[in-house]
Amino acid sequence: MFWRKWFKRKELYEKIDRTDVRFKMIRRYIKGKNILDFGFGTGYFIRKLASEGFNVTGIDFSQDMKIRKNKMALFILLKNVKCLKMLKFGWKFNTIICSGVMEYLDKNEIDQVLKFFFRWLDEKGRLIVAVAYKAKTEKFILCPYCLKWFHPCLYKRSFDERNIQELMKEHDFLIEKIRYINVFDYTKLPSFVRGFINFFLPYFSNRGRIFMIVIAKKYRHF
Repeated sequence: MFWRKWFKRKELYEKIDRTDVRFKMIRRYIKGKNILDFGFGTGYFIRKLASEGFNVTGIDFSQDMKIRKNKMALFILLKNVKCLKMLKFGWKFNTIICSGVMEYLDKNEIDQVLKFFFRWLDEKGRLIVAVAYKAKTEKFILCPYCLKWFHPCLYKRSFDERNIQELMKEHDFLIEKIRYINVFDYTKLPSFVRGFINFFLPYFSNRGRIFMIVIAKKYRHF
């Protein structure tokens, strides 16, 4: 109910820098200098990290495959997930970020992406995955033009603590911690107030959670 009212207040919603809120949460857990931003979108994370001196590589998808490098980062555009097999690097990544991507992939695509991450993540590296928390994938609407049913956010998968644990374990990743972004993180409340709310909110309800931030590492078999 709260979030529905929030969206109706368009002028308030448009003032929220939602990407920056997510970046600040993810930034806390980045380690090392070589960073991969998988699904870089507008390039917001890349610009922020490059300005801090990180060596950043961005991968995203486009109809036209291309590789482009500038002073800021290495940008790689692929046609689809299958093309990941074609990529080879002369280094491994200390941190791999995958933010707001996996909800839009089917199970087969997710498996290919996680195999790619495992291959190119440094042995002591860190994988940071941000996904919409318990997204509703069953709500579809009918397009009035093509008369096809589609999800308004184009989500294909929904994630919670249980299935993200299973997925990471399946691909030999061990989750170190899980953090959340909730509705109060999008407000201008003082940080100590938001911290206080975030600490106690799970004891009452998880309905206010928007994003789940998963921090994982490679599982070491002995």
